[in-house]
Amino acid sequence: MLSALSFYNLSPLRIIPPGIKASNNGFVIYTGLTNYAPPINHFRRLIGVKIDLQHAVNKIESSSPENCAYQCLKDTAYNTNFYRCLSFDLCLNTDIVSKSATFTCSFYNSSFSTDPSLIIENGTLCDHYSKNVITFDSVGKEDAFRVIEDAVLKGLFNIDYETNGLFISFKANDIYPATLDASPDSTGKPPQGSSSFFQKFRLVNESFDLNLERIKENNSIQFRQRKGVSIDECSRLCSKELAFRCDVLTFEPILKECKWSSISIDFFSNLDGNSYVAKKDGFFLYLRDIISLFTEFPFTTATRGDLIELIVQNKEECAYECTEEKSFKCKSFNLCDNPRDEKFKYRCLLSDKHIHVDEKNPDLIYSPTCKHFTRESIDDFKLVAGYQLNVNPQATYSNTSVERCASVCSYMEAFVCRSFDYMVNTNDCWLFKENVKDNIHTNVELVLNKNSNHYSREYLTENGMNLEVDALRKINKKYQTGTLALVSIISLIMGSILSMIIVWYAVRMIKKRKDLPVMSYSNPNSQS
Repeated sequence: MLSALSFYNLSPLRIIPPGIKASNNGFVIYTGLTNYAPPINHFRRLIGVKIDLQHAVNKIESSSPENCAYQCLKDTAYNTNFYRCLSFDLCLNTDIVSKSATFTCSFYNSSFSTDPSLIIENGTLCDHYSKNVITFDSVGKEDAFRVIEDAVLKGLFNIDYETNGLFISFKANDIYPATLDASPDSTGKPPQGSSSFFQKFRLVNESFDLNLERIKENNSIQFRQRKGVSIDECSRLCSKELAFRCDVLTFEPILKECKWSSISIDFFSNLDGNSYVAKKDGFFLYLRDIISLFTEFPFTTATRGDLIELIVQNKEECAYECTEEKSFKCKSFNLCDNPRDEKFKYRCLLSDKHIHVDEKNPDLIYSPTCKHFTRESIDDFKLVAGYQLNVNPQATYSNTSVERCASVCSYMEAFVCRSFDYMVNTNDCWLFKENVKDNIHTNVELVLNKNSNHYSREYLTENGMNLEVDALRKINKKYQTGTLALVSIISLIMGSILSMIIVWYAVRMIKKRKDLPVMSYSNPNSQS
């Protein structure tokens, strides 16, 4: 981060180095401006040295260097023509008997920035703290944002954290203006975002908006809207929506109007016949990119569950095939290198199972040539909007997203979780062992609640047991490895039987010829 600021010839102390604050509830990565930062961050420490104490302008007793730094900045705020605190010495008091160490702070109205010829002396019990800046101590938020934003775009901004021999580096890729104060966009061109949130969406049409009147008639479809936001913020709001999975958004760049909804991507195959959208000039319709519906696990492959194999050009094509598969519900796929074909570079193996990375999962193995992609657990559940289950939940979770709730339900070990209610107004999640589709639970039904959405596991439709997938067919470029193996075995068996029949028939014919009477011929004109 500090190197990124050098492009502007600004002091590194204008923005303090980032840090991490950890607690039992998690951790927060933070960075701050120096006028909000701890006072000690304004000073550069020189260990074991001091300035001639006779030149000190002020002295105080203190318990820590932080207190001295605070007093120096305080004195600077009330500086006069003859005194402005720019540095201080911190020396340990050896002549005072105390349970805790005490120090003497000696303040000076000069520093190495203002007076390079300043003479320092060795002081084994002292440290010198000198300010690195002369005319300013802090920077406005707008200027600081400009510096950080430019560093992010150039890939120069990292947040580094080191503890107990562990080093972690965080890349800041999503710093962007949530609102835009610039003049309205009148070019008519599609707005372009810079964040990773925006990159999850693709432009579908330049003259369509969500038809809110039609959407309000369908309780199963949810939406939100906000004005005065940027396209990056709009895509973030959609991506981070807690109450539902957002797959579509519309944006109007003049009023900065953003709408996002839970309408499925499948509804947008034909816009002209789609009543949930309407033609409207100036609005841009975006759909979530198909690959963003999957979570990628690099260098990993699932060893079971592959039902269909395809040869594809890229991961997006494989994701599309998984989404469009009709013979079974595709929930994940392996994408492996295919070195035999320069055009179709990948083997795409579709599966009907969710297999998430887990150190205890024997079905997941390391593979240098493969990647595993899995859909979110929410795809296993069917939404019934505006209803809740009429029984008490087995477990509850607060302040969570609907996707996280579905994941917890899918992998709950304490009991078999077959459904859950999500409270839209409070973001609470209620997990149930019951499912209205199962016969093992009686007196279970859904009741109206406008603040609740019920999610029922689709494939737990017969008394909580998984349904097996029927035998699948091959179409187009699809090749089932199991079917190919079965055909090969049958071909070998049939070939062996046919060979035995041919051999048996040949032996019979030879034997039959030996049993026929022998006939001889003589020439009557012969002398003998």
